[in-house]
Amino acid sequence: MQRTVGGVVITVTHTKTDHARRTTSGPIQLWSLALSSPGIDCSATIGVAGRSTEADDDVFATLVDIALLQYVSAGADGDPLAAPEISAWKRRHDAGLRLLVSRLRGEGRQRE
Repeated sequence: MQRTVGGVVITVTHTKTDHARRTTSGPIQLWSLALSSPGIDCSATIGVAGRSTEADDDVFATLVDIALLQYVSAGADGDPLAAPEISAWKRRHDAGLRLLVSRLRGEGRQRE
């Protein structure tokens, strides 16, 4: 599943289910979140508890919310989401990212 915010294509893909770590919400699902544009090229793996392995609107909204809106890097070397160009893009497009999450969650609820 893909969406574009501020000229950056955000792609979410399910990578695997970690059955070794179960939660009350289900196993940990590992997702790849990729950001791509002429000035940005990064990907990160995000683990979310749940059963869904389909990149639907709710999953996409959750991953964008966790990885791009709530996540604050400790500045560790090798952290793809801590790169200066990613941080600058997130600051510039915070409102657009929040609107995307809100719309995706609204569309997901309408289908239920």
